[in-house]
Amino acid sequence: MLATAPSSSWKSRGEAFVPLIPVAVLSFAGWRYRGICQPGLSLSLLAIGLLFDALSASFSVLGLVTRRHVSSLPLIGLLFYAWAWLAWPRAVLVPRSGDLAVLWLFKIPDLAALVGLHLLFHLPFGILLACFPPLFNSDGKTPRRA
Repeated sequence: MLATAPSSSWKSRGEAFVPLIPVAVLSFAGWRYRGICQPGLSLSLLAIGLLFDALSASFSVLGLVTRRHVSSLPLIGLLFYAWAWLAWPRAVLVPRSGDLAVLWLFKIPDLAALVGLHLLFHLPFGILLACFPPLFNSDGKTPRRA
């Protein structure tokens, strides 16, 4: 019996899950080897998220100043915040001990604070871009239609 090759649709969709492998491995390492991986792992992921949000804010400022459309990577920082939240093995804002279900319940305010931080970077620019829309498309030459 001949083995069949995986379908091309699985190949194209399967590549989307490859970045989840380091997320799972590093999150597991953060929980399992707390003394070795913490707090450096979670703090570095948080710093990368802050870097992407600052970069995104600078792109938004550039778009406002030049009045041209600039893509601003809006969700990358939030993804790194979520990864840092997953990798941190305890609650920060409401430190409680207990079983795993109680721990995840008390980690929800931490996630809400990270989402709030992310919104502080993006919400003002969204409001400003709604008031002052770009005059040109991303190519910089074609005027935008109203």
